[in-house]
Amino acid sequence: MMRSEFHDLEGPAPHWIIPAARTKNKKAEHTVPLSPTAVRLIGEALKASQDETPGADNKLVFGSKFEGVTAFAKPSCPAHRGGQ
Repeated sequence: MMRSEFHDLEGPAPHWIIPAARTKNKKAEHTVPLSPTAVRLIGEALKASQDETPGADNKLVFGSKFEGVTAFAKPSCPAHRGGQ
């Protein structure tokens, strides 16, 4: 999820638009309605990062904790660490 993909977070119809390039079929963007809980969690993550540098809208909201990795990598996923 990139900052630039969120729309209407403060409004009545918050949603996330996944660009076609990142969808499974690579042909059409996908719009995902966001629940109030999702909006709250995204808002908390955005406040925690408070990144105002140029290009910040193209940064991941929930990135990997591993150095040098910009998105979730297999080691980030419990299924790829042997469970848990």
